[in-house]
Amino acid sequence: MDVQTLGQFARSQTARCPTLILGVGNILLRDEGVGVHVIQALGRLDLPPDVEVVDGGTAGFALVEILADRRKVIVVDAIAADCAPGTVVRLNGDDLAAPSAPPCSLHEVGLAEALGAARQLGVAPHEVIVIGVQPCQVSCGLELSPTLAALVPRIVDLVLAELPVTNTGAAQSSAGVREYGVSRTPGSAKCHFAPAPQMEGTL
Repeated sequence: MDVQTLGQFARSQTARCPTLILGVGNILLRDEGVGVHVIQALGRLDLPPDVEVVDGGTAGFALVEILADRRKVIVVDAIAADCAPGTVVRLNGDDLAAPSAPPCSLHEVGLAEALGAARQLGVAPHEVIVIGVQPCQVSCGLELSPTLAALVPRIVDLVLAELPVTNTGAAQSSAGVREYGVSRTPGSAKCHFAPAPQMEGTL
């Protein structure tokens, strides 16, 4: 499947797909670009035709146009959360919109702000799921830290598991969709993976 950049999406005249997988991040800052690396891995899979995969980079408010009027949006991004490096966290739109929610994006204008703008304009997606990853290294460089590079296949599986069940024949990775020790708190939308044993540095 082709992965579109934000600029390519803006020039496209094709009808938007109901399901969007959006990778966000700066690939010049190592783990800060984990969302884009996951999107690139997803682009090598044969996904259903009603799923669109977009590299959102660090677009900020420019994301409003691509988020608008989707049935479901699955976002992969690095987050600044109160958890160990290498932890993967699942959030939903209500988590991001909560007044008490701490800012979790590493970008100057994050996903929460773009979603807030979409709500004000009346074009917010029906459902939003964020797969957030606590980075290990945020420094100049194009490669992910070893810890996050090893997590990419797991995150791909998490994203595939989020595809709507109406997507018949939904793609799976070569190893299939698996759960990797996901723990869920009753009554909470959040879940997390235990961080990998080897961590490289801190934020």
